[in-house]
Amino acid sequence: MKRFHIPYLTTIVLLTIGLCSSCLKKEFMPPPIGESIPYQDSIPTFYEAFSDPAYSTFLHAWRRSRISSQVNVQDPKTKFTVLIPDNQAMAQAGYTLAKINQMSLNDIDSLVFYHTIKGQMPQKGIEESKGNTRLNTLLTHPSEMEGGTSETGENSVFHYKYKVYFGIENQQILLNGKPHGPQNRIVESKQATLIPISKVLVRPSKTTAQFLREDGRFSMFIKALNYSDSLYHEMQTESNPYYYQPEGYQLRMNMLSTFNSTSLLVPTDDAFKKAGIYTVSDIEKLCERSPVQVKNWTGTMSNFSVIDSVMNNHWWQINSWNVLATDPRGLATYHQAKNAFTPFSTFFSNDLRNEILGTIVLSWEVDQGYRIDSNNLEFDRANNEIRIKTKGSKHPAAKVIEQDILTYTGVVHVIDRLLLPKDFKLN
Repeated sequence: MKRFHIPYLTTIVLLTIGLCSSCLKKEFMPPPIGESIPYQDSIPTFYEAFSDPAYSTFLHAWRRSRISSQVNVQDPKTKFTVLIPDNQAMAQAGYTLAKINQMSLNDIDSLVFYHTIKGQMPQKGIEESKGNTRLNTLLTHPSEMEGGTSETGENSVFHYKYKVYFGIENQQILLNGKPHGPQNRIVESKQATLIPISKVLVRPSKTTAQFLREDGRFSMFIKALNYSDSLYHEMQTESNPYYYQPEGYQLRMNMLSTFNSTSLLVPTDDAFKKAGIYTVSDIEKLCERSPVQVKNWTGTMSNFSVIDSVMNNHWWQINSWNVLATDPRGLATYHQAKNAFTPFSTFFSNDLRNEILGTIVLSWEVDQGYRIDSNNLEFDRANNEIRIKTKGSKHPAAKVIEQDILTYTGVVHVIDRLLLPKDFKLN
């Protein structure tokens, strides 16, 4: 056995202690010079960001309103977004400090709540956004109802929430498809994003169905839908009158008593005349080329009506089969159900582009055996005009002659021609 001498071991121990102690030494730090600088948070609070005198009129309305019942500004966890009209916009809309002082609380609340969004839109997300984003405001309608899906995934009905559709195009803020000022004025505070706008938002006052009926230019469009739907109602009633009960259009199973947002490309009466359709008799003759047939007692159709081949190009996703009460997904197209279509298909004029809608898939119900529906339209934009036609069609394109008409149930674009399918013959 090899032995180590005591002096040798002593040397090893002393070296180890010296090495360990050297690691514990602290570096020399010179004494601080000057006064310490306190930390300053560069992100302003909500009211600091809202203190710009250019928005003092809307701030006055904000302080007079009951917004605190909806938004707790004192709670740092509360997040929201405010669309703030500047003083010039407020004055143009007739809102002055004196006017606001005379307004009722309900009217002030309507103004402020309609410009306030629950949840904070991050500035980076705004800069990178494409198309339009649907935002639910804090303002609800006291009587109108809408359908939707609850957090548990079940169909539900609730008071209609007024919506705003937000987009960015060419550094301009777009609200409901229309320019509302430059993008570079947006300020992000700790609790909220403040988006200054150059116009006071105007709330919709009609459903799409009400607009179509009251405008006077779309009588043939309504008659065509009514006639087509009457064919399906007749076939369904004859096949099984007990199973099919559309009377009243109030069935909760298909939410026909509620509405969802969508888009319409509505041809004028003159557009029908350009296609040689002047009366309902002309529509009847067109549909006689291929009558609708019922295949079995459940009401399954062998085909759709001929006029559907035309009309279904004027909105996204829905056709007349979806109108029927036998279809749990059915949403009415024109009667008292307030023009309820498939949700999440509200497209404003800045969306009407091939790069946005060209290949969009509109149906999500492949698990139910339904076909996948995709956009059947193509768009051309030149000389500040939007023209639309069905893909591959040789028929003249329709021009959008009025755009971005906002309703409770979405948006309407008026067109000057029918959107005829590829190889479709009117005679």
